[in-house]
Amino acid sequence: MSDLFLIAGHGEGDPGACSIWGKEADYTRELVNLIKDKIGDRLSVTVYDTDKNCYEQSKKGNVPNYSKHKFTLEVHFNAKTKPDLAGDGYYTGVGGYYHPQNPGRDIADKIVDGIAALDFKIWLKDTSTGLLNLNNAQRQNAKYFLLETAFIDDGDDMRWYNGHKETVAACIASVLVNELGDKKVKYYVRKEFSKGYSAENQAGAFNSLENALNCAMKYKGFSVFDDNGNIITKKQA
Repeated sequence: MSDLFLIAGHGEGDPGACSIWGKEADYTRELVNLIKDKIGDRLSVTVYDTDKNCYEQSKKGNVPNYSKHKFTLEVHFNAKTKPDLAGDGYYTGVGGYYHPQNPGRDIADKIVDGIAALDFKIWLKDTSTGLLNLNNAQRQNAKYFLLETAFIDDGDDMRWYNGHKETVAACIASVLVNELGDKKVKYYVRKEFSKGYSAENQAGAFNSLENALNCAMKYKGFSVFDDNGNIITKKQA
């Protein structure tokens, strides 16, 4: 069993919601990859094939085994009835759906609350029994949440999201690690150890030194620290 199953909504020829800000399918895949990177090796993560559309595949009978994972997060971006492409000075916000009896709703609420706490807004936290993937997960008694990250045709939402996507991914990763993880972090990739976690100061947290060193190589000005704050170089590894 893996800790986390990540699904990027739409794809396989279906762009999802579209606007001058881009295609939903592109945004969902980008965010799923960011979340996975922010989690590092603190959880075991399975990503649904990003060349495929989980919804369309499931309609054909190719339903994932959700019960093989502690929690499933399906990532989407929403669209308004009346687009507000330029923005009116107000966010529409983040939200999502879970089944009324789903055991994962506490984790779902923490994800939405965490994103909203980044000076965004909660649009909706609601139940549904009319979504295919949600119902398939529920039939397997698997924890599942469909996240509507922001509104792709709301200029205020998308300006905020595009300026905070790394922070949003780090927030989601933090909630999932806290709720699903049982591993002690051994290595941190940071600019300064003493400044602790922030999206600007920490690029990742790992149990594997090799993974930490590889991560640090991607970010200028970042180093690998052990949990006591000592810098570890490749020569010491």
